Amino acid sequence: MAARGLRAELQAGRLAELGRKPALVVLDGAVSAAQVEQLLPPQGSGAIVTSRSDLGELLEGGARRIRLRPLTRLQALGFLTRRLGRDRVMRELNHAWAIVRACKGLPVALTTLTGQLRTAAGEHLPLREVLKRLEDPVTGLDEFGVGEISVQRVLKSSYDALTKEQQHIFEVVGMLDVPEVDAEVVAKAAELQVGTAKARLGDLANASLLEVAGRPGDRWRMHDVIRLFARRMAEQHLTPQERQAAVDRAIGVYLSRVRSWRDVLRSDAVRLDPELAAEARAQLEREAKHLVALLDGAVSLQVGVLAWALGELLEALFDAIAFWPEIDSSREAVDAVNQAAQLRQHLGLQARALYGLALHEALHGRQDQAHRLLGRALVLAQQAGDGALLQAVGMALSRLDGRDWAWPDLTK
Repeated sequence: MAARGLRAELQAGRLAELGRKPALVVLDGAVSAAQVEQLLPPQGSGAIVTSRSDLGELLEGGARRIRLRPLTRLQALGFLTRRLGRDRVMRELNHAWAIVRACKGLPVALTTLTGQLRTAAGEHLPLREVLKRLEDPVTGLDEFGVGEISVQRVLKSSYDALTKEQQHIFEVVGMLDVPEVDAEVVAKAAELQVGTAKARLGDLANASLLEVAGRPGDRWRMHDVIRLFARRMAEQHLTPQERQAAVDRAIGVYLSRVRSWRDVLRSDAVRLDPELAAEARAQLEREAKHLVALLDGAVSLQVGVLAWALGELLEALFDAIAFWPEIDSSREAVDAVNQAAQLRQHLGLQARALYGLALHEALHGRQDQAHRLLGRALVLAQQAGDGALLQAVGMALSRLDGRDWAWPDLTK
């Protein structure tokens, strides 16, 4: 019995029938407690209510809440096998496993996708073709649906139940392609107060649109399939300039944190306190990883933002990484800037990124790789006509040959 769209007379008739003998009623996809209360069976019967909303009011009436978590990969593979048949899954086990990873254990995604693959049109479709469609960032979400049941429809009902402010936060989080977010980053990206952002993030977690990561009220994460939907909503309601400005503001927060932890790592206190040093390294690593994630998608970032990011990252590379080479995320973030600069054919910015990558390789004892990177940076600096950069790269090359790591600091 669906919890939506039932006419009043149909509700009354069905509930009257339940008074004659015990029954179990399933109310699927409830949006509010008030909606559920109208459909609860009489005493002697029971009800199972499924919802993406919190429905906390039902607990006062004696209901018991069971929170369902995403399936593990092995559970999801077992579900896929039961739905599609062992032979079909075993023929393309590597692609089946990749599909499981793409669904990230979300039951509605697995159900709708396998439902589509059991139709006449989908039963002979190779799993490698399905995987290719799922990986399309534009149309991948559309693959999760069969008939009137789809992930898009389920998520849209949850989205429509949100306030405008909650919807905006949901869209902003979807645009920030990072492993997890915190209230400060989201507040800056959405141009809200931190307290307001934290409250709205909590609302989204109650609506099952976010998951709590770590301590409650500290950090949140978004499922990849839900992120596809959030981005689609953002594209409908925000201009490209507004979307990019939100990402730029988030990058600013992470860069500021990289700078702060870099300063901590420079301090004398770190050298005297091993615990503080370990904490500073861990925090720098985490913030740099978030930068990697954002800069990896930096196709539309302004060159000025990339140059700013690179400057901060090169400082971290020259300072903290020189003392603690095991911190690799700054190197990854510099590489992300390099890729974005290459896409724009910005020669000077790309040469500076290659310079930073070469320094990292040299600090890790990989002189041959460092030499090749500096050679490429030298060619790009010549093509860019940047005399100061050309001189710095040439000096670094000569010092590399002499195993001297006192390279010119491009951030000065």
